[in-house]
Amino acid sequence: MLDSSQAKIKQLEKEKAQVEENLSSVMLANEHLLERQSTLASSYQSVFELLQEMPQQESPLVQMALGLFYKLELVPAPHPHLALEWFGKALGQGESRALDFIREDADKGEKEAQYLVARAYEQGQGIPRDLRQAATWYNKAAEQQHPLARQRLAALQSVELEIAAQEGDRQAQYELAQAYYYGNGLPLNIDEGINWFKRAAENHHAPAQLFLARLYEKGEHVVQDSTQACEWYDKALQQGEEKALIGLKALAQNGSIEACYALGQAFEKGQGVAQDLLQARQWYEGATLQNHAPSLYALGALTEDGRDQSFNKAEEILALYQKAYTYYDQAQHLSHPQATFALWRVAQTRDSLKDIKTPELRRNLLLKKLQTALPASLSPDVLYKVAYLAEIIRLGFQEGPQEALFQALYDLGHFPRHSYQSRAVLDMLIHLINSEEFNADALDEQEDNFRLTALGRICRGIHLIKEPSSLIAPDQLPPRLRVASDGIRDVRVEVFNCLFKQDQATSHWPAFEQSIHRLLGYFDQGVIAGKITAEMLYDEEFDEHGTRKALEDLLRGGKVGRPSARFANRLIQIEPLILQLDEGTRFAQLSSWALAGLHCSTRAEKETYDFYVRYMSEGQNLDREELSLEMRIALSLADLRKQLISRLVPMDEVERLHQVAYLEKKAGPLLAVVGDAEAFQDRYEIIVKTVYKSLSPEDILKHVQAHYTVDSIANFLAETINRGTRLSYTHLAHAFEERKSGISLAEFYDEEITTFTPQGAKALLYSTGYFESRF
Repeated sequence: MLDSSQAKIKQLEKEKAQVEENLSSVMLANEHLLERQSTLASSYQSVFELLQEMPQQESPLVQMALGLFYKLELVPAPHPHLALEWFGKALGQGESRALDFIREDADKGEKEAQYLVARAYEQGQGIPRDLRQAATWYNKAAEQQHPLARQRLAALQSVELEIAAQEGDRQAQYELAQAYYYGNGLPLNIDEGINWFKRAAENHHAPAQLFLARLYEKGEHVVQDSTQACEWYDKALQQGEEKALIGLKALAQNGSIEACYALGQAFEKGQGVAQDLLQARQWYEGATLQNHAPSLYALGALTEDGRDQSFNKAEEILALYQKAYTYYDQAQHLSHPQATFALWRVAQTRDSLKDIKTPELRRNLLLKKLQTALPASLSPDVLYKVAYLAEIIRLGFQEGPQEALFQALYDLGHFPRHSYQSRAVLDMLIHLINSEEFNADALDEQEDNFRLTALGRICRGIHLIKEPSSLIAPDQLPPRLRVASDGIRDVRVEVFNCLFKQDQATSHWPAFEQSIHRLLGYFDQGVIAGKITAEMLYDEEFDEHGTRKALEDLLRGGKVGRPSARFANRLIQIEPLILQLDEGTRFAQLSSWALAGLHCSTRAEKETYDFYVRYMSEGQNLDREELSLEMRIALSLADLRKQLISRLVPMDEVERLHQVAYLEKKAGPLLAVVGDAEAFQDRYEIIVKTVYKSLSPEDILKHVQAHYTVDSIANFLAETINRGTRLSYTHLAHAFEERKSGISLAEFYDEEITTFTPQGAKALLYSTGYFESRF
């Protein structure tokens, strides 16, 4: 036991001696370390003093080294930001590594470092320039009351604002305008402020428009100009700036006719205000007291539309059109550019209503039943004609035709208010009901079958022009196809033709003369400007030059006497179409007509009608409803039928133009050819050969049917699409997109999508009802 204790004591004494020895070694090592640190510190101080004394102190490397001395606390710093100061100097001279040390302190919330990071982003020092990042870091430093950060942030924001304004940002333009105009953050510069207000206003910024309007109204820093004030108030109001309404009313009450007109427009269209047709009319009337042509024209249009009117008698509708005519007539005397055409249109509408028996409105039960079922009121002319049809069918026919007609009228009532097509179908119905066949025996059941068939065809036509077809892909076609039974006498083309059939008996002859005068004026402008040249007017075949007189002959329908009312009405509509053309096309067209005028009236008929139909069907004159995919296909096939008729006359036939015109007139209605060839009276019809006169409409139909096959139709349509006439890739793409059928248009083209295939054409024709399955 004693031995064990003694052994343990010896062990402890041994360990104590070891600890004392180790402690002595540590103390000795510490003495050496302190001596070494003192030597190292002395060395750092020596290096630091050397760096400070170096003439290359402006070197970014020296600046970086000095920054590191302070950063690592190798030497005492007189103030805490000295390291950042040297890093900033180094960074300013391109030493990008300095940014890492600055960013480290910035991330810890050091405001001086945040300022330096912002400056680096602003100036692109060691990092790509980024003004948004610069603004972010300046803002952080400014929030900590950094004295320079706030100034740089304000300056930077104005720079950003100007850049955005220059790039077209309308809100930035408006804010920059305010900064200059009021001297907020930028030196006061009122002229520059107004300049930016104008740019923002022209860029559809409503508050800027309102501000400019007030400047012009009051004449503050600009020349007082009520017309300019009205223009900007009007534009601001159209964008929903309610305060602009107050400004416009103030101008109007001070006698501004432009403001009266602008208020009339706003209340009529509901632009920036609730629609109120009564107020619109009152404001227009205020302007007309000073013979303001646009307001007179607007009153004519508002009256013609009839939305602010109710009618108890049909005579009130006729009086309405007479009133609209009066407004348009006054506008025309004040040289309103659209008044002449409007006068003609209203006269045509008024006279077409006078041609049918005045209907009863108040006690017309079928009409009231129809009005109750429709979603909106009918326009005055449609109401007049619908009332006439409802009355005549109720009084004269049995239940079956009554129901069919009611359904047709109900469907037409769902067309847009200003639909040309609904009016065309109404005219077809009136023509049918007034025909001898339809009225053969109102009480005969067999005759009722005829009536039901005829009405059913028109009802089908309404469905065809209103409802888009369901498209199928080429690989979904039935194996065997044939031309549909009614694929030649196309009701779609009949509707289209009704769009352009004017009153054949009367015309507005003053409007006709004015149209000729203006068209000749356009020709004179082209000659004077050198845009119509002698080369353009040269006819190689006859070695003659077209002249102004030849153009006038064509515009008058030939060289002999007054033209038909039909021709005159067409020319009145052509004149505004000519104005829609670009200058080069307009002068080329007038030159072409000056050449055609060297020839006969049949040439004048062909030239004007071809132009009229082409631009009405290809320009901006009909909407998508009237120029649907189906209608474009219908018109294309009508072109084919017209070509097939012309093939009956050899190309080298003497006076071929007259022979073809005769055949088109004879068979046009039966074959649904585009136009109203049946109404054309050819003064030279006497030269048509007996071989053509002996052909009956049925003979011509048989000739067309023999060549009107599935393959020939499909090939013709594919060629038409590939040429881009009547129907193009763009038209097809829009139709496919609108219908959301899920079928890819690429399936109708070849593999490279460069050529529309005949198989694709067959799919279109089957989808639209021109082909049917042959079992």
